[in-house]
Amino acid sequence: MGILSHQQGYIQIKMEFIMYHIPDEPSPGTLQQWVVNPIWPLVSYIIIGPLMAFLWLLFNAGAMGVLNRKQAINLGGLSFLLLIVAIVLTIAVSCVFGFANYETFSGLIMDAGGVAVAYFLYKIQMPYFRVYSSMDYPVWNGMVLMGAAFLLRPLLILAQMFFLYIIL
Repeated sequence: MGILSHQQGYIQIKMEFIMYHIPDEPSPGTLQQWVVNPIWPLVSYIIIGPLMAFLWLLFNAGAMGVLNRKQAINLGGLSFLLLIVAIVLTIAVSCVFGFANYETFSGLIMDAGGVAVAYFLYKIQMPYFRVYSSMDYPVWNGMVLMGAAFLLRPLLILAQMFFLYIIL
């Protein structure tokens, strides 16, 4: 029968749906109901701390379909490697220049580097989020999770300190 058919004086048009995929279009998975605006994980870096922010940014990217699993693991590994390099570099610079209080200096370098990595992850996700939200996919309010994390902030800070203790 083709697309057009003529039957008793009427022209009938068959509607056929063709599926296509735009290269920049996010391909959300089973976790798409947990996607939030990427600004919330970035703000959570400031309010709660880096560990939750990085995990949230990577989770959000995976749920939105921005990164596949291999890219997320590589990006997480690169962030971890940059953290170790920042710690070693800070200790080396402190020893060479004789800073007595290198913990403060190392904290400054790790915070600056962490904000840079978190902002980089935010900038990667934002164009995909605009396309994602324009396609009427579900978007969750990140303020709820940030409020809960803020209430549990002492436990999260303890977990971050334990994580850094294991690394060092």
